Amino acid sequence: MKFIRWSEQYSVNIKTIDEQHQHLIKIINKMHEIIIADGSRKKIELIIEKLFEYTNYHFKTEEKLLETYSYPNWQIHRKEHDDLLKQLLKLKVRLIKGNATISLEMFAFLNNWLVNHILTSDKKYSSYLNDKGVF
Repeated sequence: MKFIRWSEQYSVNIKTIDEQHQHLIKIINKMHEIIIADGSRKKIELIIEKLFEYTNYHFKTEEKLLETYSYPNWQIHRKEHDDLLKQLLKLKVRLIKGNATISLEMFAFLNNWLVNHILTSDKKYSSYLNDKGVF
């Protein structure tokens, strides 16, 4: 069972970004699957690392587009990314040290972050970049 399902309402009408958002959803769903299946600490650590690395990669892609096309609020958007990466890093460190467990609360955080970030922050730049010919 998927924890998060892709919906067209999440589309920002930019192929690369939509594909990356879908990949982030796949990683979160894989993490959910691992936890439901066996909860292997090593597998969880590996998937958290993958989530962190791919999120960082995705953010760099977005930020490069926003900066290249002089999006007026690109620095604010980058700060949101930095804040989230700090939260993910803290979670990753806590999990590796054994000071945290994956819980429904953490999945709620990931779901809320991803969905809210796409529907609020990312949707704001969508039409701006589309007007610049980025699809």
